[in-house]
Amino acid sequence: MYRIGLDVGSTTAKIVVLDEQGNVKYTSYRRHQANVPAAIEAFLSELAATIQPSDNFTLSITGSVGLGVAERYGINFVQEVVAAAEFTKTVHPDVSTIIDIGGEDAKIVYIKDGKVTDLDGLAQRSTTLYPIASRCGVFSKTDIQNLIARNVPKTDIAASI
Repeated sequence: MYRIGLDVGSTTAKIVVLDEQGNVKYTSYRRHQANVPAAIEAFLSELAATIQPSDNFTLSITGSVGLGVAERYGINFVQEVVAAAEFTKTVHPDVSTIIDIGGEDAKIVYIKDGKVTDLDGLAQRSTTLYPIASRCGVFSKTDIQNLIARNVPKTDIAASI
């Protein structure tokens, strides 16, 4: 059974096909120029050389635009941070930090002892929310650094993020 992963972000689309042994059979990357259906159609046309209609496969979609595609067509959606963390833990278990800079956001994931840092778990124990800029990563970073310098509890910083 083939496993197909499709990532559709704000500016680009990426696809990878793995065989049963986890070998890459097909991969492609393209800017979608805000025409996501055309990018996906191009991937599927190219994919026909690798996968036959009778082959079994699973398909999962990720990415900021991928969520809408998944909802519209009833396809399995995996949040992109979760997908990146699972891939990294499986293929590169020695990696401790993932930095993902996309077209409209940036993410940092810390992995310690094979586990992703639990920001949500910290946030659930917060008592106070603080404003953090959401339109610009540089402003967000400045706000977070300011909270750290003021010794604001990590639980409150996690909830504020």
